Amino acid sequence: MPDIRTESWSGHAIRFVEKNPGDWWAVLADVADALGLGQVSPIKRRLPKDVISNHTLPTAGGPQEMLIVNEYGIYETVFESRKPEAKAFKRWVFELLKQLRQQTGLEGFQIFRMLDKEHQRAAMAKL
Repeated sequence: MPDIRTESWSGHAIRFVEKNPGDWWAVLADVADALGLGQVSPIKRRLPKDVISNHTLPTAGGPQEMLIVNEYGIYETVFESRKPEAKAFKRWVFELLKQLRQQTGLEGFQIFRMLDKEHQRAAMAKL
């Protein structure tokens, strides 16, 4: 039986399953519901294949196969939401990226250099 935890966010329960030791994945339907995104199937189609998986979880009606997403999949899904909380989170992420860019010595006009893999490796080495 997988280890399952439930986190509450803005009145919504989001279930997480430990797919591998220390590797927590969220139930996509719970994330979509919390973010007001509606149906899961359009979200699934937009997500990269490596961030989504199927997992059998216990439910009141018995075991059920559910779509789960890893941390990257959660971010991708959050970024699609128009909820004020999601917009505030996106703004925070952008501020964090700006601070990281500044710490690596790149100026604002050099932002597109961050898309270059070599610059990414050099920035990570500095951090």
